[in-house]
Amino acid sequence: MDELHFLLACSGPGAGRAIAWSIAIGFICFVYAAFVEVQLLFLYLCRSSKRWPVYWGFGLLAFHPAWTVSARDGDCGMMKEIASLVFSIVLTVFLVIQKYAARK
Repeated sequence: MDELHFLLACSGPGAGRAIAWSIAIGFICFVYAAFVEVQLLFLYLCRSSKRWPVYWGFGLLAFHPAWTVSARDGDCGMMKEIASLVFSIVLTVFLVIQKYAARK
């Protein structure tokens, strides 16, 4: 029964640690995403790369799960962790596209 209660709401032993961990992962992913966005902008400005990855990257930063998804409700922040990691992966793909476009 305790596992079912944990699935329904974030409470009980270890809930605070899980929430803190989710917030930390979200923040780390945001810092990584900001670093990648700076690289995207640099490639665009210095090497005449594609423009759309820069714009989409700024959009992803504006709606990043680090501040748009709560870690305190429901799933102890698992959605925040997963969404932050997905944002990081998408931005990394944008960076690969941008670097490939800059080589041409």
